[in-house]
Amino acid sequence: MIFGDNVIRKGRMADPCYGFFPGQITGIGTGEIKPVRPSLCSSATSASSDAAATLGNATRVTREWVSGESFLYLGSSYRLELVAEQDEPLKLKDGRFCLLRSVVENGSNESAHLAFEAFYKKKGLPRIKKRVAHFAARVGVSAGEVQIKELGYRWASCLKSGDLHFHWKCLMAPLTVIDYIIVHELCHLHHRDHSDAFWNEVDKVLPDYRDRKDWLRVRGAKLDL
Repeated sequence: MIFGDNVIRKGRMADPCYGFFPGQITGIGTGEIKPVRPSLCSSATSASSDAAATLGNATRVTREWVSGESFLYLGSSYRLELVAEQDEPLKLKDGRFCLLRSVVENGSNESAHLAFEAFYKKKGLPRIKKRVAHFAARVGVSAGEVQIKELGYRWASCLKSGDLHFHWKCLMAPLTVIDYIIVHELCHLHHRDHSDAFWNEVDKVLPDYRDRKDWLRVRGAKLDL
């Protein structure tokens, strides 16, 4: 096992779930994946049900915007601390997520949610771009523009232009799982489906991709706010 259960501790939360957000994210690649809750890919061609990780029945995560609640970043769990003053709405500092108290008290749960979403996008984009460049060379492709955004029921998508889009919730996953999502999308620049040839390309780069894929299938729903 390359991923320990301790990576995704729920801390105070009681109902760990099994997919992604309002739906849940299940697959990766090209082709619209049936939103059993989210999926991992999107494209003009439909993908097989093996596309990445179909999330089964799951209880959705519900987090509270209070000091002591736990939130995920790159596979690790960090406690939330509401603070009176700082120069940004949200910071990861001294092993804690520090969120301005005014964001919660004067705003709403939505305001706090948006602060975390902005954090994942800002901190995640340089990291994702670096990993895309690294793996694109190994896959033997040239990727287009990389963006981190809200993707609804998809972990990521590979456009015909070569542009790659990643859901901001990917940044909650361990780096090994993020690498799998990236490699999965890059291999769609060779094969716009989930054929044996496609999975052979993934296997060439990540021989243990099945472990990473299974991690996403089993624990993906915990990657939520």
